[in-house]
Amino acid sequence: MDKTYCGKASDFIVGNPMSSPIFEHAHVTSPVRSVEICRKDSLALTDEDRESCRLECERSTETKIIITHGTDTMW
Repeated sequence: MDKTYCGKASDFIVGNPMSSPIFEHAHVTSPVRSVEICRKDSLALTDEDRESCRLECERSTETKIIITHGTDTMW
C-alpha cells in the first residue's frame, strides 16, 4: 500500500503511510488510530518485526484492527 516506484532510483521505495488518506477518501467517519510499527519493504521484514506487530496488537485497546503490509513475504 505504501510502496511506490521511484524513477530517480529506478526502484521501489516505501513511501508515506497511505491508510489515513484512503480512509478520508472513503469518507470513514469513525475515529481511526494509526500506528506505524516498521516502515520496510515486506521483503525486508524479520521475525522480530512480525513479533513487534503481534505485541502491538495485544497491547491495543481497540476491538477492530487493520494491519497493512506488503504481499512479497506472505505464506
